[in-house]
This record gives sequence, structure tokens and C-alpha cells, in this order.
Amino acid sequence: MIRHLFLLILIALLQVEPSLGARTTFEGIVTRVTDGDTLEVRIGGRQEKVRLIGVDAPEKGQGVWGEKATEFTRERALKHPVRLELDTRERDRYGRLLAYLYVDGSMLNEELVKEGLAMLLTIPPNVRYADRFVRLQREARRREVGIWNPQSGLTESPSAYRKEKRERKEGPTFREMVPDWITWAVAVLLLFFLWRLRGRRRWARKKRRGSLS
Repeated sequence: MIRHLFLLILIALLQVEPSLGARTTFEGIVTRVTDGDTLEVRIGGRQEKVRLIGVDAPEKGQGVWGEKATEFTRERALKHPVRLELDTRERDRYGRLLAYLYVDGSMLNEELVKEGLAMLLTIPPNVRYADRFVRLQREARRREVGIWNPQSGLTESPSAYRKEKRERKEGPTFREMVPDWITWAVAVLLLFFLWRLRGRRRWARKKRRGSLS
């Protein structure tokens, strides 16, 4: 029992991402751009996957806007020295570092919203610049730039796209695929089988008693 408990604690510790300590700002170099709001940054001797706070850029599978958002972030940040500013919560559930990312003194999070290449995504407790993002999105929608263009803009939010993608990947459950009448038919057949089995057992017991007498 104690050995199993020790192994569980050890596995849990290995799965926890290391904390960056009490500091809230870091300098680094962007080594890879995954998409519009996710990058990899080398901070000192370690590689960190970084998710930009407060914004949600189109996914790569969302056509031209996913590509444009990714290309914008790549041109602005790839191989550039950057400054990362953390908020209250350091990491998300995937272990990614949550940060506001500055390139040449400008916050990339804000630039994406301003250019209509990302929409607002406020997740408490990381809300330090939420009001600024709200104003920038309101202005981008008023100007109908990027994803807010009424003719060629984004037709589905990134979060809705990810949800649909997960559901398509997982597919319907067995219960959803089987009609109700089949479920009832199987239940009736099972009850009938149990009833017949019980009757045969009774008959077998009576037969044994008759042969003994």
C-alpha cells in the first residue's frame, strides 16, 4: 500500500510543470511559432511553450484567417528577442506558460486583436489588460478589419471550431448509435433468457429429487 502511494505521488510530481519562481517578467528568444497565439520561447537554458493571454487566434484549420494569424505572429516574433510578462496564473492545464509577449516594446497580444487577427478570450484570474483588449476588439469590429470583415471574415469562433473538431474526432457514443427499440429488444430477450434458465434449473432440481425417491 505504501509503495503504491509513493509511486502515485512520484508520477504526479513528474507531471507538474516546474514553476518559474517569484519573477513575473522574463527575457527570451522565440524559436518556433505554432499558430497565431502559441509560440515556443527559449528562456535561459530551457524551452517554454507560451500561450498568449486574453486572445484567441483562428486555428490553422480555419482557412485563410488561421494562416494569416500564424504568419503575422511568425513575422513579428520568430527569432526575435522578446519580453514575457506573467499574470496571476502561471500555466494552463496543458502546462503552457501564460504570458503577455512584447516585441520591440509592443504587446503582441494587443496587436493581434487590433489587426482583427484574434478575438477576445478572457479567462480569470488573468485579466490584467482585459479592458484594453475589449476596447481594441470593439474598434476592430467597428472598422470591420480582419476576421470582422462582413464579407470574408471568420464564420466560426476558434473555441467553437475546437469543440466541433473534438466531437468529430471522438465520434458518437455507442448509446447514441443504438436506437431505443434495439435497447428494449435486447432487454426483453435477456429477461426471457433468464426466465427460461430459472425454469430449467427448477425442472432439473425436481428431476433429481424424483430419481432419488
